[in-house]
Amino acid sequence: QLREQLIAKIDVQATLPKLLATKGYVSFQSGKWWEGSYRRGGFTQGMTRGFPEPGGRHGDDGLAIGREGMKPIFNFIDDAIEDEKPFFVWYAPFLPHTPHNPPEELVEKYKQKGVESDSIARYYAMIEWFDATCGALFDHLDQRQIRDNTLVVYIADNGWIQQPNGSGFAPRSKQSPFEGGVRQPIVFSWPGHIQAGERGEQLCSSVDIVPTVLSAAGVEVPEGLPGYNLMPCLTSGNATPRAEVFGEGFAHDVTDINNPQASLLYRWLIVDRWKLILTYDGELGRYAQYHPRADVRPQLYDVLNDPRETKNLAAEHPKVVAAMAQQIHDWWPVTERQVETEYRAEAQKGKP
Repeated sequence: QLREQLIAKIDVQATLPKLLATKGYVSFQSGKWWEGSYRRGGFTQGMTRGFPEPGGRHGDDGLAIGREGMKPIFNFIDDAIEDEKPFFVWYAPFLPHTPHNPPEELVEKYKQKGVESDSIARYYAMIEWFDATCGALFDHLDQRQIRDNTLVVYIADNGWIQQPNGSGFAPRSKQSPFEGGVRQPIVFSWPGHIQAGERGEQLCSSVDIVPTVLSAAGVEVPEGLPGYNLMPCLTSGNATPRAEVFGEGFAHDVTDINNPQASLLYRWLIVDRWKLILTYDGELGRYAQYHPRADVRPQLYDVLNDPRETKNLAAEHPKVVAAMAQQIHDWWPVTERQVETEYRAEAQKGKP
């Protein structure tokens, strides 16, 4: 009953497939999908059965995509072309997710390159396996002569730093608020429309993807939708309009499906070179070992000069901390931890 209540929250959302459908788009779900049947997200076709008859929490039948080939996606694209329908594909393979069981020839390739451990060689091989599936997808678009009329967007769901001597992830990686856990490149590709180039020091957020895709498809962006439409800067080569990135991290297990703050562990803000992380006392659940919360006071890092976030500069820049903490509070007001309230009061007075 609780799972149904949680999943039902997507039914009232204006999802990307639902919005694209207003312009006649057909859509296909594959890979990871936690929101019940693909239909609940507004997809016209898909692979995941989902609750109440799931074959696995990550996406059941949909997880075959990539690992067992790309045929379902290719068939969908071919049918859309035949029916002269614009289309949207959600390709979210269980790659390079565990289990790390890539083709052995790829593992051997990285061992021969001198990779220091079997687990890292397997992780690198998983990444190449995923890359090969993306190449197959691009090849199919080329073969069907629609590559120049197709916008492709890449993003991953979280960071991962591989443990050198085990199958799991390293600390300050997945589930953490540090760059190793949240920083990902976002790539847009549309030959003949987007100016090629790198924007390594420009900020982008995953919430920018939906308005950008809607703009490219000629669909009106709903009022109040978060994120920037990046198409003007992608086509012109100008800098992105985003000056900051907000984020939050929650416990893996939901404490209260109607009160997100009950599971809130972290919030952070990136502005220019600064990144501020605030820690909260949400209930940890089964994954407490990954959230030691040894330092509950604000953490301020210069992520341009210290991308691994090794030195907390909060005590040296209390006014920066106070200003950024206020921005976070204005963005999403929550009941603050007492330690944060006291720190902000001290920072306003210029105390370390």
